[in-house]
Amino acid sequence: LAGSQGLVAALDAASGSVLWRAALNAPLSAGVGSDGQYAAVVTRSNQLVTLKTGQELWRAPVKADVYTAPLVAGARVFVLAADRSVSAFDAQTGARLWQTQRPGEALVLRQGGVLMAVGNTLVVGLSGRLVGMNPSTGAVLWEVPVATPRGTNDIERLVDLVAGVGRQGDVICTRAFQAAVGCVDAQKGRLNWKHAAQGAV
Repeated sequence: LAGSQGLVAALDAASGSVLWRAALNAPLSAGVGSDGQYAAVVTRSNQLVTLKTGQELWRAPVKADVYTAPLVAGARVFVLAADRSVSAFDAQTGARLWQTQRPGEALVLRQGGVLMAVGNTLVVGLSGRLVGMNPSTGAVLWEVPVATPRGTNDIERLVDLVAGVGRQGDVICTRAFQAAVGCVDAQKGRLNWKHAAQGAV
């Protein structure tokens, strides 16, 4: 799937032919999430929009900006917002199933973060931590610090985990903005290793 300037399209991977196309009449703030059946995007006016075979099913407001593509899995749509909230919606009806909120830092990166499924665990990057959550309830199963905020000002303390993520089996490797890289065992909820490293991607 591809999305740009309010247009979402599904393309055949083998031929490149357009399977369906939908005009949302609103620019998008992040990429497209899909499980092959449902597709979800967030507009710059903070509307979560879910489609099925090119037909809009529902819209729901999100209370903060979103820079990470929604995750669609298990007939649910998961959204990570810039205020450190994580929300789950029913993919068919748009009903909000749960929402969790972390205290927000003064600054947040305007780029994609970590939001993925590993087995039956929802894995989310919240500030400098990789967090494993129960996708049915939002309960935290484990939490692993990849980087700790340091410095004398808000810019120096910014340690958001950024996309993309490397994955081999249950091991996820990620970068904390301008601070560190590290690999986490998502099955056991433990840090395998981390190293200080400058960089943004």
